[in-house]
Amino acid sequence: MRRAYAAQLKNGHLQLLDTETVMNNVTDIANCDANPDSKSCQNLDEVTDTSNKDIYGTVDPDREAKRQEKMLNNTTPETRATSVVALIEVMVVAGIATQMPSMIPSLSPSVEPSLEPSYYPSNVPSSLPSLMPSTSTIPSQSKVPSNAPSDLPSKVPSKVPTKVPTKLPTKVPSSAPSSIPSRLPSTSSGPSAPIRDLLFVNAVQNSATVATLYNSAVVGKQVVFNDDGGTCPGSTCIAAGSHPTCTGSGSVSDLIAPVTSSFTQHVASATGGCCTANSCVYAYVDTETIFAISGGTISFQLGANTGGDWYEVAAILYSVPGPIIEDVKVFRGSVLATGTDDFTIQSNGDYFIRFFAGSYDASGGTALGASLRLDSFRYSSG
Repeated sequence: MRRAYAAQLKNGHLQLLDTETVMNNVTDIANCDANPDSKSCQNLDEVTDTSNKDIYGTVDPDREAKRQEKMLNNTTPETRATSVVALIEVMVVAGIATQMPSMIPSLSPSVEPSLEPSYYPSNVPSSLPSLMPSTSTIPSQSKVPSNAPSDLPSKVPSKVPTKVPTKLPTKVPSSAPSSIPSRLPSTSSGPSAPIRDLLFVNAVQNSATVATLYNSAVVGKQVVFNDDGGTCPGSTCIAAGSHPTCTGSGSVSDLIAPVTSSFTQHVASATGGCCTANSCVYAYVDTETIFAISGGTISFQLGANTGGDWYEVAAILYSVPGPIIEDVKVFRGSVLATGTDDFTIQSNGDYFIRFFAGSYDASGGTALGASLRLDSFRYSSG
């Protein structure tokens, strides 16, 4: 091809490869001057004789030259130009043929991705992702995850989580959790029930406001006896609130669980017993306000020691705005190492707990007081 193109440049027209040219090319390759007895050179002699004979066996030494001149005389500048263009196109096509994808996979991957995917998978994966996704319906058997997330999730979860969350969650959970949370929330119909300890945010002690709020919440409510000695079994008492003659002093600790309160008080004389004596409230502590769902629970834990007399406490569930009293629990007794109870949320909304600390003059001797410990209030959604 290079000889033909060089001949066109030299002569100004495309020189056809006649028998003489072919024989000269073969002579150069076979080196017939040095090897006249070689098979190729002996065949050339026979070709030379045959090319100068017509079909009748008549020998004409100029027969090939006359045929070449006749063919050239039948061409025009236009046909010669077209031939040159065709030759150049053939050379260009031959030059870029290796840049097109092969029909069978190479044994080694290419350094850079091809513009079009191959029809068959290569034996070794490429180090760079292809510009076009694979159309194979069979997933890759590679045990090494890709460095970047795919645009679409795989149908089957991978054994190792990706370092970066995918744009779309998989339909099936992976066997191991991802190190980074996904961008979309879980669509599971059974969410886990979060548990949260409520913070204590406010405390008020030894004021008329404490007594007013206590009385508005507990008066007329049933009292539950709860202590380690099982005092007043079977007794049914109704809370009368904090008596107006109550005086006293005491303290409340910092608002970090467990919160403690100790106090001594005095009250007007009354008949002693489980239900007939007077009560005094000293302080209250508020929890933070939280959003709680219907069916959730807020549980609490406390302890009590007698001081001047028995303890009396109340836990009040308030909803906001308002606040509105939703539920009330009043407890009374002697020594209590640890006691627990809870509220059940009736509807979604914002709630907080107010815990009142007081004492009950079970002896009827006018002196009373207690030491109370509030361990925790804990919310669970279900």
